[in-house]
Amino acid sequence: QGGADINITKNSEHSVPRHTSPVHNVLQSDTPIHKLNITRDENHPLLTVMDTAPHSMSLMIKPRVFRPDTMIRLLYERVPLNKGPFMLHLDDPVIEFITLIRRAQSHTLSELPMGKYIVCGEAMVMGEV
Repeated sequence: QGGADINITKNSEHSVPRHTSPVHNVLQSDTPIHKLNITRDENHPLLTVMDTAPHSMSLMIKPRVFRPDTMIRLLYERVPLNKGPFMLHLDDPVIEFITLIRRAQSHTLSELPMGKYIVCGEAMVMGEV
């Protein structure tokens, strides 16, 4: 359930997503956020940023295991440049629910103000993460 920090700038050539190393995504066991259901698999990311443009980004959504009735809860928010790609930095994210109709599916977020974004998602089948 980690995220990626993505910069959307005027020149999309310089809008390469920056992913943090897994070492920085480890939460201490005494933090309140640790008690959440955290499922990560660095080798099989659910979301991959395929392209960015000045006011949009294209994502590839590919769950590790695809089942019929799979839905994705996608959360994203523009954040200050100094924020890391963690769900706890999302104050008021936009939430979208996407029904998957195939194993790998693209999705475009459009009409975005330029800036840095945290994007994360969860795969759910019949309401279970």
